[in-house]
Amino acid sequence: AQDPARGVTVNEGTEVTLSVSKGPEPVAVPSLSLVTEEEAERILESVGLVLGQVSRRETTKREPGLVVGQDPGKGATLPKGSAVDIVVSVAPEATTIDMPSVIGNTAQAARDKLRGLGFPDPTSSEGTSDQPAGTVIDQFPAPGEKVDPATTAPNIVVSIGPAVAPPDPGAGTPTDAAPTP
Repeated sequence: AQDPARGVTVNEGTEVTLSVSKGPEPVAVPSLSLVTEEEAERILESVGLVLGQVSRRETTKREPGLVVGQDPGKGATLPKGSAVDIVVSVAPEATTIDMPSVIGNTAQAARDKLRGLGFPDPTSSEGTSDQPAGTVIDQFPAPGEKVDPATTAPNIVVSIGPAVAPPDPGAGTPTDAAPTP
């Protein structure tokens, strides 16, 4: 601002007062963590800032569509009207493979094979079988089924050996022997 106003003719030596602007009012950057892109834009506009560049990052640690990063960060001071860039989470693309067969492997070998392919540690249960104890006798998902190792929790059934039949209470007693006199 100036006094007298711009365009007014004054005599030489007349005092002219000028007000020098310090620039736009500074604004503290708010936290945008774990809000949607639309919410982030609304929050920024409410304090006089604008949404800048939006980039995407694959992650399984956060729900897709939420802000997982911002620049500048919360608490930084910017002139009104400045832009804040954000990073929004997206789900990684699913990777499907044919479920491998671990039937016939030892339980430890099956666990190692599945973990090596990116599966979480498989749960296990036990069952009787003519296979040696500790051998995988069944699995879920079935071999050959299309699965995503990152989202599939396999289960293996491990043999505890053959079922032991309870003794027959009548075994060893003659049934057709003649009665004794």
